[in-house]
Amino acid sequence: MLSLILRIIFGCALVGNLIWAVIIGKIIHFLPVKKQTANGCSLVLASWAFWVAITVCPWIRYIPSGDPTDMWKKIMEKQAASGRPIMLVGNHVSFLDTPFVSSRFPMQYSFRMKTYMKQALMDLPILGALSRNCGHFLVPYVKDDSFSVHHDKMDAVDDQVEAHISEGGWLCFFPEGQLNKTPDEIQSIRHGGMKRAIKFDAIIISLVYHGHEKVWPIKAAIGGFPGKVQWSLKVMAPDGAKSFVKKLMEDGVDEPAQKKRKPSSDKPDYEVLAEYVQEYLQSHYDEVKADAGDKKD
Repeated sequence: MLSLILRIIFGCALVGNLIWAVIIGKIIHFLPVKKQTANGCSLVLASWAFWVAITVCPWIRYIPSGDPTDMWKKIMEKQAASGRPIMLVGNHVSFLDTPFVSSRFPMQYSFRMKTYMKQALMDLPILGALSRNCGHFLVPYVKDDSFSVHHDKMDAVDDQVEAHISEGGWLCFFPEGQLNKTPDEIQSIRHGGMKRAIKFDAIIISLVYHGHEKVWPIKAAIGGFPGKVQWSLKVMAPDGAKSFVKKLMEDGVDEPAQKKRKPSSDKPDYEVLAEYVQEYLQSHYDEVKADAGDKKD
C-alpha cells in the first residue's frame, strides 16, 4: 500500500510539473520571439519541471559518484575554449532516464540540449506537447519497434540537427537506441549518433546510472518505487570526436580497458567509435554499480 501511495505522489508530481511547463512554453511560443529562443525556454522549463518532480520525492535517493558540479565546470571550460558542441550519451534502462538526465543539466546550459524522439512518445498528450515546445527531433522510424527509418525523411531531420548545432545547440541521446532489458550489459551502439559526433567534432560526455530499472521498471505504467540510484558524469572525448577516433584507429587508447586497445584502422571511423562507446559505457556503468555496492550476478 505504501509503495502504491508513493507512486501516486510521484505520478502527480511528474504530471503536474509537466503541465505548467507545457502551458508556459505554449505562451512563450505565441510571443514575438525567435523559434530557437522559444525552444530554448521550453528546454529550461522541462529541465526545471523534471528536477522539481524528482526532488519532491525523497524516497528516490540519488547518490553521485564523484563531484558532478566540478565535472560540469571542467566540461564547460573545455567547451568554451574550443567552441565544440557537446554530445551527452547515457545508458537506457527506464522511462525515468530522460527526466533524470534532463534534470542534471546546469540550468544555464539546458536551453541548448535537444534529443531525438520517436512518434509514440510525441503522441503522448503531455510529454508530446512538451517535446514539441522544446523542438526535439522526431526520428521517422518505419515502425516504432524497429530501427529502420524512412531515409528521405531522416535527411530532413539531419538538416534540422545540423541547423541546431550550427546555432550553438548540443545533443543528448541514448546510443543503444532502445530500453535495455539487461541493464548490466550495455547493448550495441547505433551508428547514426556516432557519425554525427564525428561530423561535428563533438566533445562526448557520458552520464550513467544504476538503479533506475528498480525505481521505474520497464513494464510499470508509472514509476516512483522507493530506491537508490547511483550515478556519475564523465568526459569521454574532451578534445573532440575527430582526434579521438583518429587515435583509436591509429594508436589505440588505454581506457576504459586495463590494457592498450589494438588500432582499428581497417574499420569505418563511426564503427570504431561505436565499439569504443559501448566499452566505455560498460566500464563506466561497472564503476557506478560497484560504488552502489551491488555485486555482479
